[in-house]
Amino acid sequence: MLYERSYMRNRSFRIRSMTDITLMVLIVCFIIQSVIELFSGSFHVKELLALSHNGLKDGFIWQFVTHGFLHDGPVHLIFNLLGIHFIGRSLESMVGQKLFLTSIVISLFLGGLMWLSFNPQTVKLIGFSSSVLGLVALYCLIKPEDKISLLLFFILPVSIKPKFILCGLIAIEAYGFLFVELKLGSPIAHSAHLGGIITGYLIYFLEIKKSFLSDLLAKLPKFTTQASTNRKGSKSPKFATKQKNKYNVNFDTHQSIQQEVDRILDKINSEGFGALNQKEKSILEKAKNFLKK
Repeated sequence: MLYERSYMRNRSFRIRSMTDITLMVLIVCFIIQSVIELFSGSFHVKELLALSHNGLKDGFIWQFVTHGFLHDGPVHLIFNLLGIHFIGRSLESMVGQKLFLTSIVISLFLGGLMWLSFNPQTVKLIGFSSSVLGLVALYCLIKPEDKISLLLFFILPVSIKPKFILCGLIAIEAYGFLFVELKLGSPIAHSAHLGGIITGYLIYFLEIKKSFLSDLLAKLPKFTTQASTNRKGSKSPKFATKQKNKYNVNFDTHQSIQQEVDRILDKINSEGFGALNQKEKSILEKAKNFLKK
């Protein structure tokens, strides 16, 4: 029952997910871009919205975000759409809509900033790839050991752990940045891609793992000197016994458990699993074991 309710909630969550909104926005923006370029050429659109040194000098600071919604043809768009489609929903269900959107915006900004630092003033940056790489990196960091299936070259099915995918992406982008983009210039913005990957790491350690230290300290053994009378009547210090967690949930009734689990699932869907405190995580674990009986 617990898993059925969770599945139904996740289905309704996907219908109004930020992933679907992002996909639709990218498609609509590409259609508008194509129509404008058909009648007036690409110069005016890219001059205003693509990221460039000259644009920032003119005060077009919005280019740090708007460049991500322009694409250099349908193939460029399709690759970014596929990346978001296959990774977005799973990641969004784990981190919540707010952090998902934050990751997209910061990836665009940091990717654009890195690209500006290593490219000349005569070129412009467009594309959503830095955000796609940021989302992929964040997913791989959260679920490094969970195998996923891919179609290699869209033909060969392979199963691989996300941590190896992330290592491969870092190696490819670092090579392209050091030996192609820096030396010869490259139509592929490897520096922007690396900026997206760095964003994934920043989001992971600053948001997802921010409670790691507090959780670690909470697990350390606590020592106290409690007065205890031994057989001879003397008092001696001893280690405090670990008390069982106290819950506000009545585990004698199935209804009480389900109500609390529903509340926690709603919180996961809206804010992500990382928003749960230690007590809520313990309730979920105990509820799972209770309902298995």
